Amino acid sequence: MYLYWSLCFKIGLALLKCVEANLGNHCYTVNDCGGYSGASCLNGLCSCVFTIQDNQCTVDAKFSFRAIVVGVVCGTVILIFLIIIGILLYRNFRVPTSGSSSISEIQTYIEYKRKSSDLLCFFYPMRLAVYQFMCLGNKDVKKRDDLHSSKINTRPSGYMYLQVTKVIQIRPIKVESLKSHVHEFLRHDGLEVRKEYMHLDTLVTYSEATVGNLPQNIEKNRSAKVPYDFNRVKLLETSDYPGENYINASHVLQKGYIITQFPLRTTLTGFWRMIWEQNVSNIIMVAPLNELKKCHRYYSAQVGKKCIMGDLKVTVIASVLHGENLKIRKILLRRHKEKRTVTHFHIYALNQLILAKEFVENVKFIRSSFRFQTQPSPIVVHSGSAVEWSGVFVLVDYLIQRVIKGDDSVDIPAVTLQLLDERKSIITEEDYVLVYSCIREYVECNIKQTRISLDENEDVIDYEDIP
Repeated sequence: MYLYWSLCFKIGLALLKCVEANLGNHCYTVNDCGGYSGASCLNGLCSCVFTIQDNQCTVDAKFSFRAIVVGVVCGTVILIFLIIIGILLYRNFRVPTSGSSSISEIQTYIEYKRKSSDLLCFFYPMRLAVYQFMCLGNKDVKKRDDLHSSKINTRPSGYMYLQVTKVIQIRPIKVESLKSHVHEFLRHDGLEVRKEYMHLDTLVTYSEATVGNLPQNIEKNRSAKVPYDFNRVKLLETSDYPGENYINASHVLQKGYIITQFPLRTTLTGFWRMIWEQNVSNIIMVAPLNELKKCHRYYSAQVGKKCIMGDLKVTVIASVLHGENLKIRKILLRRHKEKRTVTHFHIYALNQLILAKEFVENVKFIRSSFRFQTQPSPIVVHSGSAVEWSGVFVLVDYLIQRVIKGDDSVDIPAVTLQLLDERKSIITEEDYVLVYSCIREYVECNIKQTRISLDENEDVIDYEDIP
């Protein structure tokens, strides 16, 4: 405490212009100073200049008293400020010790955050990161089915996949109120939606992404957007591919989706390895034709032509058009004696005037095609070389499925924040406005999930070849 108040005294002197500056009448010499006159105050202490000795000068008593007063006032203010910061840090970093109580505690915390000031919100991302760190070692945290963001998943290898965001609710809206809510938020060019996105942007947690930036992996990335280490898709290392387990792809939203980049010429084999190893049945390619000029096709444009991708043989066995902007391909994968079929959905045209309507129609049709799937598997979604459409598709599909499956409420910002925490910059402000527009389109049209088959749409099927 003595050192603290000594420091405050020095601060007082500094505020009175007494640091490394001549003091004039406030500091004077005593006796002879080796032929020199005058003195200066260095670091809050009065010292003689040049050859003048310290014991030959002194500080004016009145000046010292004023410095003490200023120092005490400053010290008291600083002490109060530090106490307030300490209380805020304690309340924000205090973490529950058991899985059973953590859900309740976080619910209370999130509600508190929604009503708190901007100063408190400053600590929010740090608090989430600390909670994530603590949960990694908490064996009692086995599930979070009560969370809106769903549950924890574990891989057979024992690796625990925990999404960074522990947000349960931000703005849950009852399904029956969803129509009026999105209408209100989309007024005035989506002003409220944009404000909500700006708030989410302050809450995003940026995790480590070291593997994707390793020298041997940089050339495998189409851009600087690389997957985070904690949820990146890991390829199996084999004798044919020793040390090659990296691909620019991320598990998102409870591993229900894999978001990846459009494959490069050098990553074609890795892309199909991922499809095989993750047992993927459906690939969604949201890539208008004008975005494909710089992309290398990872399948044959000719039906029946075989492509060799490492130890996999990839053959397009059927190709049909649905409507005006969707092409469906059936792709046969063969590895040694094992065969699998993958359905490839290519959204190749997007009308900007009715963008939301087309997105919703494509999402619903693609989902209706999954009814033949015998076992669940992650859906791979990727875009072209320009706009990141994959994030929009995943969000719209996920939110619509929540409504179809009977959820009482939909929390668009909470799901968006989770996605942003799992894939860097996957949703922009304009994308977020489009997501809201798609939800409005879905609610207004009240399109029910129907069983649509290719046979029921023969009038729109065209065998014209497109890239």
